[in-house]
Amino acid sequence: MSVPAPITFIQMYLSAKQVFGTNMPADFLIERVRSYDWKGSISRLAQLAAYIQYPGRTPEEILRRTVDPILQLTGQGDARPLIARAQVYVRANRERMLIAHDEVISYLQHLVLVEGGNGREEPTDIELAFWMLGANCHLGEWGEKDSRDLTLDEQLIAAQVRGHTFNQEHNWPALVVRSYALFQACAADENLGGQDAALRVQEETFGAPFVDYYRLILAVLLAMVWRAGDENSVPGVGIDYWKTTGADLDWVRARLNAIGVTRTEAAAAILAAKNARGEDGLLHAPALLRKKPLLIEDEGWLVISMAAIATQVHTGPWGAYLERSKANYGDKIGFQKWSSAFGNALELYCGQLARAAAESPRFRRNWRLVLPSSPGASDEIEDVIIIEDDHAILFSIKSSLLPEDQIHRARSRSAIIDWLDRFLFSDDRNFKGALRKLSKNIDEVRNGDFESQGVSRTLKILPVLITYDEIGDDVILHQRIRAKCKEHQLMMQSDVAPVAIGSVEEFEALMEYVAEGRSLVGFLKKRKQNRPWFGRRLDQQIGSLSPPIAFKLTTERFEQLFGEMEQAVRGPRSA
Repeated sequence: MSVPAPITFIQMYLSAKQVFGTNMPADFLIERVRSYDWKGSISRLAQLAAYIQYPGRTPEEILRRTVDPILQLTGQGDARPLIARAQVYVRANRERMLIAHDEVISYLQHLVLVEGGNGREEPTDIELAFWMLGANCHLGEWGEKDSRDLTLDEQLIAAQVRGHTFNQEHNWPALVVRSYALFQACAADENLGGQDAALRVQEETFGAPFVDYYRLILAVLLAMVWRAGDENSVPGVGIDYWKTTGADLDWVRARLNAIGVTRTEAAAAILAAKNARGEDGLLHAPALLRKKPLLIEDEGWLVISMAAIATQVHTGPWGAYLERSKANYGDKIGFQKWSSAFGNALELYCGQLARAAAESPRFRRNWRLVLPSSPGASDEIEDVIIIEDDHAILFSIKSSLLPEDQIHRARSRSAIIDWLDRFLFSDDRNFKGALRKLSKNIDEVRNGDFESQGVSRTLKILPVLITYDEIGDDVILHQRIRAKCKEHQLMMQSDVAPVAIGSVEEFEALMEYVAEGRSLVGFLKKRKQNRPWFGRRLDQQIGSLSPPIAFKLTTERFEQLFGEMEQAVRGPRSA
């Protein structure tokens, strides 16, 4: 099977510079936004976001909605030749054009909340396409100079990592199942009081057991925005929706408002952020709607985007638990306790997935799963190990989230590189980098420290680093990682393959792969030097599998959960 080239997976968005032949000035874009009603603008952008982010949407439908409107642009005077040029460009390049994407829609939503007017007119698809082309001119700009000279590779890595925080494709059933399992289990961790305190911790955090919060709030919002994307409707919801569920409506309002924001509150919070504006007056990397995906309106709540709800499902409960832990224990100790609790929960979740895969009838008899008795226990070699004959796949699970200030709102490229270096390679007394820890564990295997547990020192090792958030790795980052490993003498032991990096979503896929009786060693060997997937993204390799992974384990659990959630929303049956 031929392997797609890296460029196959990259599509660059276009700006006014490419289409009109000139950048759109910042003040011009701001004035355009001010000339339209803010409420109509935010609703149209939310509708557009739901439309293009809906998984069933075809590329042709997106082109008709976001590119073809340029052919309807009209203007007078100096604008005429620019419009004529743009329309020639569209006719020649339509099939390859990308204008609308998650980042630009989110950016414009923030800009509307700060700058939008109070008129009657709402923007058409033509106007929104114009705004997106203008905003795309400014998204790639950095707020300040780098703290040191960076190589070209480092500059590209920084842009890739920040850009990948947007425009992510999700395995939606896996996201639902994972979030439900993780954030229900973590409340029972000993750091937060143990099993006896689990229900109390959940009720303090969400005002109800987490299962109720998930089924009646998060699952409903995800279903609403999904339906809006399918129907091309505005993703809004009112309190009447919950009247048949039997839920306390005051509790529903409180929970929705906790992840929502009014226009006035949003504008104030966006502008209060550090380095909120650039020198040109435009907002710098606004991120409020990552935490507040609902706009509170008189008639209910507007769901900003499917991507924002996905972020809320993925990390929203994490933030809520953190705030409760800080309230209970103080900022420093509260952060430590919650971070440990979540880290333990993620390791247990991954271990349970691996155990389910090993219990599959297709899991081969000569394969073996090695798990610690508990996270951090004395018998822990690595978080998850699968042994196939003379090979061992070592999975190191890291629960750290990408920090907003250093990644999502990074002012410079060097800030992103600094964070990556610390996360991967730090030798600080109080923080050891992920690859430094993994390399130390491999040293212990090579020393024979775990032979009593059936892990031979002579095993050929395939290391895999798994993170909760997507890092945004690619060929250039992998090249730098190999160079830094050589510099620090990490992962240089004999018979150790180059490290693969993936998110928890890729880990889930690999466990499904094993459950189907397919060899992980054979899969990961294709990532060795001079092999087809050397240095490439793990999700791209997974997505190129033939036959594709069936995700049987995930589907079964999702269907069970979906049935429970559907019943919760329908409400109690009458006698």
